[in-house]
Amino acid sequence: MAGASETWEENTDLLPRVAWARRSTRMLAVGVFIAAAIAAATYAVPPSRLDDPRAAEVLRTQAAGLATALDTTAKTAHDRSDQIASDNTLRAAILTDARTVADLVASNEWRLQPLTGETMELFQLDGDQVTSLVRTPAGAAPIRWMRGAGTRLENVGDSMHVVVTAGVERLKDGLGYKPTISGSLAVSDPIDLRAVRAQLASVAVSASIEGAGKTPLVVLPAAQGQAAGTPVRATIHPNPEWFGDLMLLVTPRTTLARPSWVGAVRIASAALALVLVAAALVRWRAASPRR
Repeated sequence: MAGASETWEENTDLLPRVAWARRSTRMLAVGVFIAAAIAAATYAVPPSRLDDPRAAEVLRTQAAGLATALDTTAKTAHDRSDQIASDNTLRAAILTDARTVADLVASNEWRLQPLTGETMELFQLDGDQVTSLVRTPAGAAPIRWMRGAGTRLENVGDSMHVVVTAGVERLKDGLGYKPTISGSLAVSDPIDLRAVRAQLASVAVSASIEGAGKTPLVVLPAAQGQAAGTPVRATIHPNPEWFGDLMLLVTPRTTLARPSWVGAVRIASAALALVLVAAALVRWRAASPRR
């Protein structure tokens, strides 16, 4: 009798635990279904157009690079113009006329030798009258004369040029030389934008620089048929001794993508479903009758 009593007590104590294990297994199964449904539902979230996330960083990098290029080009142009303006032949040439200077250049006795892409122009000043004596290369666009020794930016076609001027002191004074004549040498150097264009083209559909001239300089023409994002700007900070700040304006490319939270929810729901499956298996084994 004592053994039967003990068996009966064990069975009556086991029944509630088995019932609870089975009930909790069903609850876990429902949880698995819900978690799996949520993970599956994330695939139904429609993608939207998002700006290229690389655009902001590329924009900042190129703006900083342009500021360095402007400073380097301006310094080089000033050093060259000051050195050339002190040449005695140049100082004598400003006392003559355009035809004489042209003959002098043609004779190869004296040459203004510009760097690749560079333009030089020598001006004769007589009071308010400004005369261009020579420009080299001859087919280059004229340089707008600027009073004194200075620095400015100009848009020339699809490129940006740093223009500097240096005063040219007359070599001689005295009888036969008009005392009001002096000279000015202008040097125009382009900023190489090829690398900038290549970098911006990878993340943007259009780009321009504001502040380099009367109208914005188009760095990257607007790409036709491509979706454009929200324009972003970065300030170009060159040396204030030579230039004011400029603005690099970029319209980034867009890509079709789902919001970032979708992936996180999908992974979390799938992970939760797996955990619940494992827990349900443990509960199911606990609810199974022992033999």
